[in-house]
Amino acid sequence: MRLLDTTTIKLSEFHDADIPPYAILSHTWGKNESSFQDLHRVKSKGPQGYYKIARCCALAASQGYKWVWIDTCCIDKTSSSELSEAINSMYRWYQNSRICYAYLEDVSIDDMENFGSSRWFTRGWTLQELLAPAEVDFYDTRWTKVGSKRSLCETIAAATNIPPRCLEYRAGVSVAARMSWASKRQTSRVEDIAYSLMGLFDVNMPLLYGEGPKAFMRLQHEIVRNIDDESIFAWTDSSLLMSGIFALSPAAFVDSGDIVAKDYSQFYRREPNTVTSRGLSIELPGKVGKDHHHPNCEMVPLHCARSEDKNVPIMIRLCKDPKPYTFSRMSPNKLQVLDLRDFDVGVDSRRVYVQLSNMHFLPTDLSPDPWQLIRLGAQRVVVPDQAALH
Repeated sequence: MRLLDTTTIKLSEFHDADIPPYAILSHTWGKNESSFQDLHRVKSKGPQGYYKIARCCALAASQGYKWVWIDTCCIDKTSSSELSEAINSMYRWYQNSRICYAYLEDVSIDDMENFGSSRWFTRGWTLQELLAPAEVDFYDTRWTKVGSKRSLCETIAAATNIPPRCLEYRAGVSVAARMSWASKRQTSRVEDIAYSLMGLFDVNMPLLYGEGPKAFMRLQHEIVRNIDDESIFAWTDSSLLMSGIFALSPAAFVDSGDIVAKDYSQFYRREPNTVTSRGLSIELPGKVGKDHHHPNCEMVPLHCARSEDKNVPIMIRLCKDPKPYTFSRMSPNKLQVLDLRDFDVGVDSRRVYVQLSNMHFLPTDLSPDPWQLIRLGAQRVVVPDQAALH
């Protein structure tokens, strides 16, 4: 870990137990940020990016901190291995800081009504930078302190849809709820929407820039491997008629902020869900009453519920594929709830496989009856170029 000396603005490298107390900066990137390579070339009257570094160092020094970490210049981004290590460690680095300075360059203390509209609240990376540190102080465009994570708690909660208690204590918060916090955030590179969430779920994975949306799929695979929480399947996507078990992006969790994980003894799974080459392997203990209109479907209760009624589990609907014991998710545009009176615990359990992500169908307003597609055996419908539809 490289840290900036707040007096000399020079970098030094530290390892593990040798890392000294440090402050850390959270900010949104502009066009003229000073990189690791730029740092030794620019001067105090140089580009705006360097001015930000100098002001951050001066602030930290005034509060007694000799060292500060800033993402623009403390990582050599020309080294792919160093970049991967840094991104996998970043949540921990923010978590271990003594203080985080959140610099909101589009906010003024004279107009705090616009605080919650700052671009800082819309970026993917700043979510972990808000949640990981114990202490976060907010500074406006002139580097004037406008408040802290504690003093602005209610305003931050309104801007982020993160409950005030979760800004500091997140034990027991479901995967779906945490995903919902990222549902409206954006990143410059599509892969970063997944990479920026690794720390929030305490998982690690290699960076593969160029993989596109597959990064978010890999993130969900890692979450399933490390966290026993079926709320990860409690998402909706109104653009799909059929899909795999995993969401295409955090946007699918926008309405999942109130979902809580809960164990239901009626459909206890003896073995955990696992990601395999056939799909998600999931055990179905017991059986939900048949839908006589759609005999090829299974209704799968999940171990999660809406917070207002924890006694009613959420369920998803699966439809059989041609391959034995293989299913796809039907009607991913909605989440249903299960009437436990329809659940038969006397039926032997069985293991099925749910497609991960490879079945995406036409938007509802452009397609025929989805049940007709199933009856005809249609397994894949290519979404046409949207530009051709206008």
